[in-house]
Amino acid sequence: MNGLRLKLVFHDDRCQTREALNRDHIADLVDVLDGGGTLPPLDVVELPDGALCVVDGFHRLAAYQDFGSTHAPMNVVGTGTLDDARRIALRANSDPRGLKRTPADKRHAIALALSHAEAPKWSDVRIAELCVVGVNLVRAVRAERDAVSQATVSRIEATAKAAALVAAKPSASGREVAREAGVKDPALDLAIERSAKLLRFYIGKGAIPYGDHSPWIENHEDNGKCGMAAVLFNLLGESKGAEFFSRMSVASHG
Repeated sequence: MNGLRLKLVFHDDRCQTREALNRDHIADLVDVLDGGGTLPPLDVVELPDGALCVVDGFHRLAAYQDFGSTHAPMNVVGTGTLDDARRIALRANSDPRGLKRTPADKRHAIALALSHAEAPKWSDVRIAELCVVGVNLVRAVRAERDAVSQATVSRIEATAKAAALVAAKPSASGREVAREAGVKDPALDLAIERSAKLLRFYIGKGAIPYGDHSPWIENHEDNGKCGMAAVLFNLLGESKGAEFFSRMSVASHG
């Protein structure tokens, strides 16, 4: 154990395996220092550049900093890269003599393990050993994480579909964009069907007018509504409407 300068200490968030620091506990530790007492040494890993990365003792580190200390006792528990330090840190706070870990702390440690660079080659049993937790908890956290990841992928895919629709048809309504994005809502489906029902009336008769009126027959287009209807019917898979309004839109430019 050595009393080393705190300036040498480097701390990485992914080495902090508690969900959050307990300010009351830090205050208690400061009281110990203020009373002339000592705290257990910080566990650190020496990095290739000589920096010391804390892997256990973040409450103690915070107490030393709050107290204004310039030095603190430290144990160098290993040497290696930052990834090595992050792996060693996973078992931090598992000593029952220290501040007991909360369920959230254990879950946080597992989440850090699952995001570690070496995680793809670690089994659930191996992660449980590294984090000093039960394997069933590891499986539960992994399942939750996978579900969130899948939900994120689904949202990204839905957003991409919606963006493609807006790029192809900048005037697309919110209802169309929502349906393309995969929004499931009976009210949305009903709204789109009612809109399509109105527009189907004009197929083979003329351009779409403003409001619920007779077909516009003075020219082939009326402010772009035929072009928008062509895209709508194409998205709905209705070739008759898509073809008619596409022809009307193209003819308006001739």
